[in-house]
Amino acid sequence: MSLLWERLTGTQPVPPAWVVAVSGLVALAIVLDVRGWHLARNAITIAHEGGHALVSVLSGRRLEGIRLHSDTSGETVSRGRGSGPGMVLTAFAGYVTPPLLGAGAAVLLATHHVTLLLWAFLVLLLASFLAMRNAYGILVALVAGGAVFGVTAYATALVQDLFSYGVAWFLLLGGLRPVVELARSRGRDLRRGRARRSDADQLARLTGVPGGVWVGLFALVAAVAIAVGARLLVPGSVHVPRLAVSEPLVLDNPGLVEADARLVQPGQHLGGIRVHAVRPGPFQLLAPVSAGLEPDAERAGTPRGEQVPDAVPHDHRVPRLDVEQRGGRQEQVGIWLGVPH
Repeated sequence: MSLLWERLTGTQPVPPAWVVAVSGLVALAIVLDVRGWHLARNAITIAHEGGHALVSVLSGRRLEGIRLHSDTSGETVSRGRGSGPGMVLTAFAGYVTPPLLGAGAAVLLATHHVTLLLWAFLVLLLASFLAMRNAYGILVALVAGGAVFGVTAYATALVQDLFSYGVAWFLLLGGLRPVVELARSRGRDLRRGRARRSDADQLARLTGVPGGVWVGLFALVAAVAIAVGARLLVPGSVHVPRLAVSEPLVLDNPGLVEADARLVQPGQHLGGIRVHAVRPGPFQLLAPVSAGLEPDAERAGTPRGEQVPDAVPHDHRVPRLDVEQRGGRQEQVGIWLGVPH
């Protein structure tokens, strides 16, 4: 057990700068590509619905389960009051969870905890798997979990670095695209006179604050997460290393003013000069450290001496809030992500 803990909490070497660059470019390409995004956004859906589920449990609601669909939409159903702070937090959590997860991943990578990050992904995917209530959701969770486990258990350190940085970049960048598509879909629904049932509009009904304000808040959280995450992931400017300064020589005989310490062993005398061992200071390279889903619109140890420092696009399927009386003051609330007609 202690060995496992040491492995989880241990640090790994800093990867080459090109690993950060390549992983970021690949993640950006996936987010911008229609086909790549449609496939990869299932990971965003898991994070989105997982955020709804986690906050619902933390706020005292009873989680009924999560469902994912092949159009990359999803829904989370929980039981409890249909209003109040718990319901507001549950509805708010979906769109902000993916970018916040990306920022959290960036923090772990900035502190060189690649192994800990991979195991954290495994734990989160296991929790999502246990909450799934349909075959497609179970399949997606198994595939994602299997991929992460394979990289964690069998991949080389370089592959683990590429994978970890790639996932962090994808969560950061992929967390913003659904918010942009949500804003567009709400605009289209407004022009066509359709009922708007997204997370933002659900929050508007719960709080009285306009849905557009909530969309702006989603975008703000995603933008800040990207800024913070990028600052942590991208290597900063490198300062001039602090070189070692040796201790002064102790002169037993002032008549002798110099000697080459490289020619004698520490502690030995050369004439009247006693040579003391040189204790190098740290050789440091210091980098500044700053401190339901909607489906796709297009388709139906650190090296010693170094310190470095429901979501998804606008939807053809949009969430709707179904409230079913369960007796007393209990209600079952589902956050649905479907296709608008």
